[in-house]
Amino acid sequence: MDTDTLGEVIKAEKEIRDSLEREKVKALEWLINVRRESEKEISQEREKCQESSDEHMKKAHEEAEAAAAGMLADAEERAGKLENMTREVLSGIIMKHMNEILPG
Repeated sequence: MDTDTLGEVIKAEKEIRDSLEREKVKALEWLINVRRESEKEISQEREKCQESSDEHMKKAHEEAEAAAAGMLADAEERAGKLENMTREVLSGIIMKHMNEILPG
């Protein structure tokens, strides 16, 4: 191999190495950007999920409070009715149910 050809081969190898190094840098930069964007998207999705969860918990709490208030109002109404009943009416109700419960 003469000197010119050897010099051209060495020059071509150097250009290939330099090109490969540039591509490695580009690929690394691309990976860093993709990772950064992915982490940002994950963070945003996590926030959305937390907000959704908070909203569902708040709604469930409100529904439970409303149901409890309804049960309490119903119990107070029934208690009021029982308080206003005379002893004779209550005895009649109890006897009716006793007859259904106890055997003949």
